[in-house]
Amino acid sequence: MIHTTFMETKICTKCKRELPISCFSARSRNSNTYESYCKECKATAQRERAKRYSEERKEQRREYKKEWLKNNHQKIIDHRHRQEELWHRKAHRKVRSYKRKYNISFNVCSMCWMEWRMLTHHPNYDEPTKIIVVCDSCHQAIHRWRLKEDDTKIIDLRELDCHAKAKSHQVKSPR
Repeated sequence: MIHTTFMETKICTKCKRELPISCFSARSRNSNTYESYCKECKATAQRERAKRYSEERKEQRREYKKEWLKNNHQKIIDHRHRQEELWHRKAHRKVRSYKRKYNISFNVCSMCWMEWRMLTHHPNYDEPTKIIVVCDSCHQAIHRWRLKEDDTKIIDLRELDCHAKAKSHQVKSPR
């Protein structure tokens, strides 16, 4: 047993240097003794061990990830669908709040010019205030046949002049 009260230096068994006792970590089991490697050598050895372990496990982690993705494919799809639904709800909420705030009503479909039940279509859910006002049948056609929306028919709710358009916003038919 080494008594540290009399010791001021110690030799590292790894680098063979004689160093002050403060360069060695105390052993956790016995507070009177110190590690055989200095703190610097111990850190180097630990880094090398971690790198070696990481290299040894790389293929195993890759296989595990591949297997996990295969087994949890439906879970991933469900998560993406939930995220998309949240985006859609958020966008529709924003449109409803603009309609309430500025007392906006849409009366004419911007694709077929029919006066029927109007819906708001979001060409891009990343921009929730940009909408296309369409009737139910045109909205279904957009989704069913992946029709391209004309950029001129997109209305940006943020650009509506809230004072001039406070009563209602109506799309005028070309007739």
